[in-house]
Amino acid sequence: MKTDYLYFRVVTKITRHIVLALLLCLISPVLQSHPFHVSVAQVRYNQQNQSLEIALKLFTDDLENALTASFGNQGWNLATPKQLPAADQYVRKYLKPRFAVTQKSQSVNWNWVGAEYQMDAVWCYLELYNFDKNAGFEWKNTVFLEIFSDQKNIGHFEINNEKISVYTSRHKREQKIGIQ
Repeated sequence: MKTDYLYFRVVTKITRHIVLALLLCLISPVLQSHPFHVSVAQVRYNQQNQSLEIALKLFTDDLENALTASFGNQGWNLATPKQLPAADQYVRKYLKPRFAVTQKSQSVNWNWVGAEYQMDAVWCYLELYNFDKNAGFEWKNTVFLEIFSDQKNIGHFEINNEKISVYTSRHKREQKIGIQ
């Protein structure tokens, strides 16, 4: 009788673990894909360099999809030991036509500082020199708009102790930002 009870308890425990493992396998793809598409740029003015410093956060899987759509499947493997060695060059090449600042009717070139690859996100660091902190500017961020119809690109700015947030989307690809 006691061995039947112990056998029942062991089988029940194993069954629970199997069911839990199966549920996790079924839920895992849902947890990995995200139901919304967004990028976030944190932008601040550096008084010493008279530059805009930009930290652009992109979801890693979205970036890999965009790179594949633009350049073909290169085996990106971002944020893994197998990451393509030239990943930075491709990311920079992808961002160049999609990410721009115009001030006083002239494009302000940005410099690639580098990228930080994490499993869920890639942080791209850019800097724009000779930026006039007292003049308004146009912000263009069309990252991922070619692959996701619901993509939103948020920009949080801190210039002259003023904080401004804007977003771009498929319907509004640029924003004019006035500085007080």
